[in-house]
Amino acid sequence: MALCALLGPVVFSSATASLSRAQSPVPVDAPPAASEVAAPLSPADQRVVRALRATREKPPPPTDSLRKLLADDAAHSVECLVTILESRLVPAVDGPRIQHLSVLQEELVQGALRGLDRAAVMPTVEQHLAASSSSDTRAGAIAVLGLFGKSSDLRRLIGLATAQGDQTCDDRTSAALTHAITAVLQRDAAAFDELYRHTLWQSPAVAAAVVAGVGETRDPRGLPFLSELLVACPEVATEALAQVQLIGPSFNRDVDVECGNRALKYIDDVGSSASHAALLAVGTLESERAVPNLIALLGDEDDALRADVWWSLRRISGMELPAHTDEWSRWYGAEEYWYARERPRVLVKLHDRDRGHCAEAIRACMAHRLYRHQLAPALGELVRGNDPEMSMLAAQALGELASPVAIPWLNAAVEFDEPRVHAASRDALARIVARYPRLRVAGS
Repeated sequence: MALCALLGPVVFSSATASLSRAQSPVPVDAPPAASEVAAPLSPADQRVVRALRATREKPPPPTDSLRKLLADDAAHSVECLVTILESRLVPAVDGPRIQHLSVLQEELVQGALRGLDRAAVMPTVEQHLAASSSSDTRAGAIAVLGLFGKSSDLRRLIGLATAQGDQTCDDRTSAALTHAITAVLQRDAAAFDELYRHTLWQSPAVAAAVVAGVGETRDPRGLPFLSELLVACPEVATEALAQVQLIGPSFNRDVDVECGNRALKYIDDVGSSASHAALLAVGTLESERAVPNLIALLGDEDDALRADVWWSLRRISGMELPAHTDEWSRWYGAEEYWYARERPRVLVKLHDRDRGHCAEAIRACMAHRLYRHQLAPALGELVRGNDPEMSMLAAQALGELASPVAIPWLNAAVEFDEPRVHAASRDALARIVARYPRLRVAGS
């Protein structure tokens, strides 16, 4: 059904005029152009339109009431709702002015469509796509598909971002794709594994929109995808690195280390947007290898850069040293010496039958935080040992080091009958989760 045949005693302009208005600053309520024509709406469409327009009343009706009104008529007004979403125009009813779709109105339209079965909505979307490949039609289709899509829809969803033979992606389509990707990832965890192969050969604009969608999830499962793009799609490295801080570590240490190493390659281009994003990414991922690079940048003249460097150093180390190159250099030198020369002997002492030697080794591990993620497995094995006293001390050390690598051992120890080991392990887990709140998202 044609646009003007659908939405009327309201008036819509031609597709070109609509697009021009959507891209230009306009009043919230706009008078019809001379070329606009009127056509009747069905009773259900009129009720839907009046509910949407009521959001501009002062005061507006309760939003929940409007949601119910739209839900009641949604099944009979799919064409109307889809067209409003595509055109971003709300028809005029009982008056001469159309309205440009507001954020609240868009949320109401999407909510009404989401309440229907996919099979009731998608045929209308497919009809519109068959009739037009305009960016407005594709952006609307992306928004609707995002309401229902799963991992199997990613190829179609991402493919809709550009027209055939044209790799450009305008701002509206890009934003629609970002929100749709977020919705699909939140609905279907399998989509994280499928996302890379559907993004790899896309244009930088489309890849950047997908990357932003991953960041919006705030889900640690998105980190492997971002890590792969740092190598395969350097054109979107800045965007990918910026999302790392939003997502945080994946809590798979191998993935975190690999992504941190890849981010480190972008730090040296000081002053670039990629370098700035990389500085925060290596801190977020607690990349030990980045420490020398970060210390060297503490002497930079840029105050903002030094602040970011200092944040990352403190995050990686767990230390609260001043932002002075000399102090951080001395600390790092001592940590490197201990790790290379003393750590092997300390790890042997952890298994010493002499409790004094074992306790001394535990305290030594507790005092050296830089490589705490590497120390955690050895202490974790001790937590599960046969000596309750040493198990309790090891659990306390893991709480002090607060490495998520220790979680499997601590979870097992919480089940122990020995009350001191149980309590120390439970407290250690609480300290780790307090440092990494997104562990709950990761399912640990």
